[in-house]
Amino acid sequence: MKAEVMGFAEFTGKSTSTILNAKYEGTGDYLIITADFTTQTEKTVTSNGKLVQIWKKDGDRHLIYHDEWEVVV
Repeated sequence: MKAEVMGFAEFTGKSTSTILNAKYEGTGDYLIITADFTTQTEKTVTSNGKLVQIWKKDGDRHLIYHDEWEVVV
């Protein structure tokens, strides 16, 4: 997966993302984050979308359990 991310970064160039309308919720050992985002890149078009992340408690820290992005170009 690291190779794919690095390839994408090389293709798009430097990028800047803005997170909007972030909503944080939690229940038991889980944290749930939903938000909208806008990403501007050097080499490609601006993209907008939505994200959902679920974090699960593991001892004294939280780890990403689920990470989902919907991109609209």
